Amino acid sequence: MRRLVALILAAAAVLVAGGCGGAKHYDIDASRGCLRGVSGIQVRALPPSDFIAKTALEGAMNVKFPANQVTLSFSQDDKQADGIARAYRRFRGKGIGIESALEELANVVMVWAVTPKPSDKAVIHDCLKG
Repeated sequence: MRRLVALILAAAAVLVAGGCGGAKHYDIDASRGCLRGVSGIQVRALPPSDFIAKTALEGAMNVKFPANQVTLSFSQDDKQADGIARAYRRFRGKGIGIESALEELANVVMVWAVTPKPSDKAVIHDCLKG
């Protein structure tokens, strides 16, 4: 019986420890610093017309690639990021497909001008820092 209780307590401790730390949270300043070190891209301020990204509580930036660009909006958590993604879907222009150009990753929403090349997408993902 003692063995069973010890086994149950050990299993519970593993489950609790696995749940600690919460969801991944990316930081705009650390991510911006990484992106500025990537050759061939420019980290820029937001376009004035992007009123949705301006609502991101932890800030937003635009990254210009040679043949594309992406706006990254940083929220406090994934719930707020969901709200930003919903706003982009709601206010997109008629006939504009957004799903291939919109991505949510933890607390970050990425909106590309056109569907990104895997290599461009990898640059962004590799530079998202927590």
